[in-house]
Amino acid sequence: MSLKGILIQCCAHDQTVRVWDTFTGKIVHVLEGHTGSVWSVVYSGDNHKIASGSVDGTVHVWGAKSGQGLDIFRGHTGTVLSVRFSPDSRRLISVSANGIAHAWDTTEEWKDGRFLVEPQSKL
Repeated sequence: MSLKGILIQCCAHDQTVRVWDTFTGKIVHVLEGHTGSVWSVVYSGDNHKIASGSVDGTVHVWGAKSGQGLDIFRGHTGTVLSVRFSPDSRRLISVSANGIAHAWDTTEEWKDGRFLVEPQSKL
């Protein structure tokens, strides 16, 4: 749920993330792009982005208002079980089923998609 409680999102086995308006009950966005079931979805702390992790091993980031795709991060070799934004909404942490965590930069600073910290060991 967004911090203001206006929008709620959920992930699904149909490879999408759906965003609803809590007041009207209507779907605001259907976010498509994953090629496997979506296991985790989260709003950024500033409510500007939505991130999701999937069985396909990718992390997708969308604009919360527009629903437009902003980034796709690849690097996991297993299902992405959890995604979380840093408190400043600039970094994103993802953890896969094989215990590997990645830290991603969601700003223009590292736009080439490299992750900030190379995976060193399992959690």
